[in-house]
Amino acid sequence: MMGAGDNHISFWQGRWSPTCQALLFSFLALVYLAGINPHMLPESTDDIVYFEMAESWSLGLGHRFQNEVIGDWPPVYPWYLALPMLLGLKSLLLTKLMTLASAVGGLWCMSRLCLAERREPVWLLVLLTGLLTMSCLFAVRPAGDWLFVALSFLFLLVLRKLDGPQRWRWALLAGLLLGAASLTRFVGVLLGAAIISQGIARLVAPSGEGIRREFKDRMLSLGPEMLTTLIGGGIWFSWSWYLARADRLGQLARGNYDHQGLSLWSHLEPHRLFFDIGSALFQSGNLLEKLGLAGTPVEYLVSAAVALLLVTGMVVTLRRGLWQPADAYGLATVLLILPYQFKVTRYWFVVAPILLSWIFRGVSALVAPLQKRWPAFPWLLLRRGMIASWVGVLLFVWTLYCWKGNGADHRGLNWFAAGDADHFYLGRNADLRRACIRIDQLWPDARIGVEGWFTNYTHWFSGGHRSFRHDYYPNAFDTFIYITHDPLPARVAQDFSLVFTEGAATVYRQK
Repeated sequence: MMGAGDNHISFWQGRWSPTCQALLFSFLALVYLAGINPHMLPESTDDIVYFEMAESWSLGLGHRFQNEVIGDWPPVYPWYLALPMLLGLKSLLLTKLMTLASAVGGLWCMSRLCLAERREPVWLLVLLTGLLTMSCLFAVRPAGDWLFVALSFLFLLVLRKLDGPQRWRWALLAGLLLGAASLTRFVGVLLGAAIISQGIARLVAPSGEGIRREFKDRMLSLGPEMLTTLIGGGIWFSWSWYLARADRLGQLARGNYDHQGLSLWSHLEPHRLFFDIGSALFQSGNLLEKLGLAGTPVEYLVSAAVALLLVTGMVVTLRRGLWQPADAYGLATVLLILPYQFKVTRYWFVVAPILLSWIFRGVSALVAPLQKRWPAFPWLLLRRGMIASWVGVLLFVWTLYCWKGNGADHRGLNWFAAGDADHFYLGRNADLRRACIRIDQLWPDARIGVEGWFTNYTHWFSGGHRSFRHDYYPNAFDTFIYITHDPLPARVAQDFSLVFTEGAATVYRQK
């Protein structure tokens, strides 16, 4: 990993030349292009909703999917995708290329912030972040995470300018970016932690004579931060008002947050949190699974090691005076997910440079005593070997995704490995797709009920049929697809009859 000395840091940062930047961003763009194909990836139903909502906006119908206003997904990314659709260019492939462009832009913003905040080494932080498996997957699908990264890190860059010339203009821009980021992914409201951190730092800065007056002046100097907060908060609440109005009119779709509410935030599981962070950054979950160690006490050792490095790195950051508003944002993200039910790996690549900088600083602090005790040990060679292995594992995993797929839901993502849709989809997804095609042929006006996860895929595979979660809308469908091992819904068992079977998909039709 990283060494403890400033000379070592300077050595790595000195290599961040314009040529190196161009080569690195070009390399990562090619890595992502290797995973581009014309099919909807069967790993996240969000993609379908974003794509369909973009078309809805382009047609002037608003934030709608299947004729309902959607509250669980914010609007900025659909607006982004709608731009070419306004010109009549509706293409899933074009949408993926736009997402890829936002990924490269997001990495560039990350690099600018890392340079400004002395997060070392910049090129390695960008390379590792760009090669994380979730980073690659979300760069080749219609998902808003990378656009969120670009907006959030651009906001953090602009936030740094609120203490300099033309700070009110920068505050206006920062407020607009804050609002845009929070309406790209709702977790963007956590960027407010960066504003709070910057304000506190200004208030508690060392002062000399006239402390009382200086403190008053400092309070007044927080005006740009207040303006940023008001603008960003105003944009956020205006969207909340729009959703509340749609709800009053009975147009708002029922979502997960409506049904599960605060129960989503009652899962305080530190072990799972740190283990999933480790899985996102180091592929530790997949590696333990391949070694047959998944579910064993080794997982607790991994999560303890990740926690030790992160906490040590945060402490070092504070003690060295390196704490930045972005660190507060990263910490707020960790604290938000700590009690959240779903601690999946996708949540971490959006703050990966912050987490990685903590880890590097934590490693430096923990290794420094060992370096002093055994100075003759080849520490530099060990660091380079570990980094090369880390990068190698990430590249190997992405290569498997591109040429082999995940083995259960789809074949390789690469255009040549994917083939046509009949070849690309595997398992239950292939069965569901064939069943949906038959339903469309037999009953063009069918309204389809299905288990929750497969609802949006049913809509997509059937060519646009209304598809419903049977538990949310138990009386809205006349056709039912049984695709899981859940008990058959009582209404289906009583009022429907089996019509045909496609592999794991069994289709029932109302009597």
